[in-house]
Amino acid sequence: MSGPTGVVLAPYHRQASDALDAGDLDALVDLLAPGFVDHTSGDVGAELFRARVAALMAAFDGIRFVITHSVADGSLLAGRGHITGVHTGPFGGIPATGAAIDVETVDVVRLGEDGRVTERWGGLDRFALLTQLGVLPARP
Repeated sequence: MSGPTGVVLAPYHRQASDALDAGDLDALVDLLAPGFVDHTSGDVGAELFRARVAALMAAFDGIRFVITHSVADGSLLAGRGHITGVHTGPFGGIPATGAAIDVETVDVVRLGEDGRVTERWGGLDRFALLTQLGVLPARP
């Protein structure tokens, strides 16, 4: 399980983090309900989500997903964390740079009655990512 010692993570976040760190996209997709909607990308369905995550994992060697905070309110679960890795493959039209990244992420998911994710909102700090990849200039 990713996360600092002593942090209690909601079961979904622990399972998702473990699946991502193991590169087990089947286990990740198993956490998603039929008809899953990713409101950030507009994708509907687990296979589109799998493809996006697979592309991210292919572009960053040693990628790790660390969840540092997890809170729940009814069927909504929010998590904050960061991803780390080294940019070794094409990503979003950007050729490999060899740059190390450490980018903050925030995700909110809605869990269905069966505990599987029905909806997701969130993403990563794109400005920090593009800066760390050298696409945008660093802040003065």
